[in-house]
Amino acid sequence: MRNLVLSVVTLALSASSAWACSCQFESLDKRVQEADEIFIATLQRAEVRPGDYPEKWPFIEGTFQSRNVLKGTVSTKEIVLSTGVGTSGCNTPMFVSAKYIVFKAKGQQNIDACGGSNVIEDFQEDEIVTKIRAEIRRQKFKPEKR
Repeated sequence: MRNLVLSVVTLALSASSAWACSCQFESLDKRVQEADEIFIATLQRAEVRPGDYPEKWPFIEGTFQSRNVLKGTVSTKEIVLSTGVGTSGCNTPMFVSAKYIVFKAKGQQNIDACGGSNVIEDFQEDEIVTKIRAEIRRQKFKPEKR
């Protein structure tokens, strides 16, 4: 009986599928260097948008209100960004009223965990802002390699 239960559990686990985010860990200095805009924002609204499967998958479109621009020039107070649907992969979860750190390249309309954008808690904000500002200053005054 014990072998039967063990066999069933093993079979069930091997038959289940799971997806995981496969991007590599990037250091803060690299994220700061690669981003054109970095800001703290609050998610005001989020809606699921149908895709045109199979060309485009469904996605979540969120309207963020920028509060604290750390790098670059955010052209508007409200920024619309999207992420994939679901909790698998590298999607950034979207929770209305949550606070986010957003790392964004020019023209980029989506965010994901691979780019460093994610939910932050109130108690984390000061530390995150301090570290990012210090890194921006360090990169600004760092001598270029020849």
